[in-house]
Amino acid sequence: KMIKKYWIQNPTSITRSIITKIILKNNLGNLVLINQIISKNNTEEESKKMLIDFAIKNKDWKLARNKISGLIGPNPSREICLFMADIEMGENNDKQKSDSWIMRSENLIVQNTWVCKITNQSQEDWNSLSNSGYFSSLKLTN
Repeated sequence: KMIKKYWIQNPTSITRSIITKIILKNNLGNLVLINQIISKNNTEEESKKMLIDFAIKNKDWKLARNKISGLIGPNPSREICLFMADIEMGENNDKQKSDSWIMRSENLIVQNTWVCKITNQSQEDWNSLSNSGYFSSLKLTN
């Protein structure tokens, strides 16, 4: 109930990262629970990303592909490209398509992006806590 409450109040990438860690640490990653958590704001982009992430972890390729379709667009984010790489590899075992999504994620223009000094994970907005969970670890890249 507490996780659902926090998600309803603050569906951000940081909250998603923290909730994902809690769910995985406690082996609670089933899709029924994820759907319950995001039920009040399932149209939010971060809610869709959480569902896609756990659909991939649960090997529900149809759900993952269905939910990601509206997020790809002409200029998908690095994270969406990496989700697509996982979907292509998991669903179709298509290494070539997977690698092309990975290359696309690596070729995105990354200007004025915050990068965690510890994990090298990038994020668009600064926060005292990086998406990967480290305090005061973000540096700005140009």
